[in-house]
Amino acid sequence: MIGASNFCSISLSQYLPYVFKNFKSMRKTVFIGAWAFCFFYSQVFTAGAQSNNITVKQFHLDSTTSKGKPTGEKVTQEIDKDGGKVFSKDGKMELQFPEGALSKKKKISIQSVTNQVANGRGDAYEMEPSGLQFQKPVTLIYHYSEEELTGTSQEFKGMAWQDDKGKWQSIREFTIDTTAKAITTQINHFSTYSSFDAIELRPIQARVKVEKTVHMEIHFVIAEEEIALPPTIPNPQWAVNGIPFGNTDVGRISPSTTNNALFTAPVSVPDQNPVAVSAKLSGMEFRFHGRTFRDPSLVSNLLIYDKAYRISLDFWGDNSEDGICTMRWEDRGAYTLVMEGTRTMIKEISNQNLQIRLNPCPCGITWSNRPTAGPINIAGARKIDVIPASLPANPFRKVRIMLNHALAPMPQFRFACNSRMPNPPIGAVMLPPMIEFVANNEPEQKITLSTLTAGSMENNRRYGLIIIIRLVEDEVH
Repeated sequence: MIGASNFCSISLSQYLPYVFKNFKSMRKTVFIGAWAFCFFYSQVFTAGAQSNNITVKQFHLDSTTSKGKPTGEKVTQEIDKDGGKVFSKDGKMELQFPEGALSKKKKISIQSVTNQVANGRGDAYEMEPSGLQFQKPVTLIYHYSEEELTGTSQEFKGMAWQDDKGKWQSIREFTIDTTAKAITTQINHFSTYSSFDAIELRPIQARVKVEKTVHMEIHFVIAEEEIALPPTIPNPQWAVNGIPFGNTDVGRISPSTTNNALFTAPVSVPDQNPVAVSAKLSGMEFRFHGRTFRDPSLVSNLLIYDKAYRISLDFWGDNSEDGICTMRWEDRGAYTLVMEGTRTMIKEISNQNLQIRLNPCPCGITWSNRPTAGPINIAGARKIDVIPASLPANPFRKVRIMLNHALAPMPQFRFACNSRMPNPPIGAVMLPPMIEFVANNEPEQKITLSTLTAGSMENNRRYGLIIIIRLVEDEVH
């Protein structure tokens, strides 16, 4: 028996003589039906195969953009000819000055700003005094997080700097420590610096309500050392949780003519959530950071929800009123609570690096270690209870969450005058053993230290805790 593809590969010039020769023994309807079948096959099945091709969206790294706007507090520290370290307030950007890099004492500042570079992640960092030249190269270290790997890979991460005219340029010489999650390079002057991804699957993260859709796209950054890309990727292989094109349980993904692909969420929240949407770009080849990559694979995480809340905890301790050589600690953690009936799960946990602002001190304070986690440091939930609604008195469910906080190392400092810096009153604020709220439709709920302690303690300048509970809408990153 001839298969459809083989049968329809016969040209009409081959088929028609056979038809006319045997016309009397053939019915006209058979000929018309066969021709119609082949036309349908060629239009539908062939077009379906071609529609799987995708066009990668290309962006040039060496574009000119506006300067980023400040996103946080500027950190300023004096460094002299003996050298030292300076960290951004979030601890992600680090400068290491060797002895002799500066000829005299300078006030060095790091300001986090909005990231304008193509495929940039998180903040960019503006170093001041702008344009400052060094006698010896200064080591710049960018500490990236696990969340910054979603939609890309560590081997696709790079660094760039922005000149005084707003043009971005790639830094060619750098190393990546995949264990410590750090990008290290040497710089000779101050400017604005940022990490970027050579290739990304977007959205890198998204929250998608059940039965809703989200468009997926491949974004590629052309830097100086990359070779030309093919105009299309001939056979990208899409999958959801490892299932080709997904299914009704985890969601489906299909090629799209307007975007690279379209993901449709399932009708209920899957047990394995977020779902991993992956694209293996078979037929793609490019060069980056001295290496050639072929058939790269990218994975984005999509959180499926029916009803969900984004819950954040903000904590601070401050002893600046005690005099000199003092500091302020700030820490933040957040997670998403996904609910479907009485079934709940905690997802999208994010812990901000411990932020420490050092007040002026004549001793000359330098870091011995810089902790990446603070006292909040959410590791998961020990227990979650959902109390069902009971009409008419309690029209909404009540949720009680017992968090699990992982232990975090304490920061360590070195003082030129062998002094000791007093710690802010961290122990005065205990993290809440349980968070309780009503799962209503209010866009935001707020819990303070006064609420948690029944009025016995209140937020003030020296210490405090604020918990914000926001109702989640579709959110794409």
